[in-house]
Amino acid sequence: MGLFKRKKKVVKPNVIARCPHCGSNNGLQQVRNYICHECKKSVLFFKDTKNTIPLEDIEYQTCPNCNHKEFKGILLCTSCGTALT
Repeated sequence: MGLFKRKKKVVKPNVIARCPHCGSNNGLQQVRNYICHECKKSVLFFKDTKNTIPLEDIEYQTCPNCNHKEFKGILLCTSCGTALT
């Protein structure tokens, strides 16, 4: 018993967000408010803690492939996975 160790489940990020403060990329499971792993500053997309109501002054970008509206700072489209600029 105990001959084999279980591998830890590696959770891959579904969303890549670029920090507006330092420019580092952060892997997230979903689009949400987060604290940058590099500079430790808060990055806010939503004004509530449940991540449902976007900030009023948030900027958007449109995916060139599927026309999905995405927050500025998200690097991959959450609908089709296309890289955004």
